[in-house]
Amino acid sequence: MNKKIIYVGDPVCSWCYAFTDTLEKIKADFENSVEFSYIMGGLIIDRNLVLDEKVKRLLRKNWKEVETKTGKKIKALDMLENSKEFPYISDPGCTGFQIAKLKSEELAYSFYIKIHQSFYENLKDISDVNNLCSIAEDIGIDKEFFMDKFYDEKVKNLALKDMEKAKELGVKAFPALVAVDESGSKVLNQGFRKYSLLKVQIEAWLKGDVAAGDLMPVL
Repeated sequence: MNKKIIYVGDPVCSWCYAFTDTLEKIKADFENSVEFSYIMGGLIIDRNLVLDEKVKRLLRKNWKEVETKTGKKIKALDMLENSKEFPYISDPGCTGFQIAKLKSEELAYSFYIKIHQSFYENLKDISDVNNLCSIAEDIGIDKEFFMDKFYDEKVKNLALKDMEKAKELGVKAFPALVAVDESGSKVLNQGFRKYSLLKVQIEAWLKGDVAAGDLMPVL
């Protein structure tokens, strides 16, 4: 298989959470025609943000916009008012994702889906290593393995390499899909896009009507 789609997302990206249904449709329709891989772009990295009143106000506005424009319900919105303060950052989730990726691409994807559900459906603290470890255990990753790797600098460096890779691919917003073949690569979307629009582009590419390097981004 010489054609690949790279998905670029982030553990705390609400538009990425809303895009999951679209991504699932793409995977279901094209899994026999294209290889999928996943990287984390790093939305909020190495910043001291916490879920305080200021951040809550910003999230309320953003999450309501996501619901309105995508139709995806964010259950955590109803829990935000009475939630406790905890770090609002990408770093720990990106590290956990890399640990799962040491096992396989698809296990990393499963971890990513679970971490989104944990935050956007249950408003759990996904900066907490114990919560992340529980998610990892749910998908079959050994607790000792996860905890050992979580503090490994090599794993943290893998997360940083993912972020650099996203930049090299030209990704500036999440979620993004990047088509890759012998001709090069092209970002198909920057942010949430409807499945019907992306499907047309992917089908034309897979049929050979257009090379990846000549694809037009879905606007």
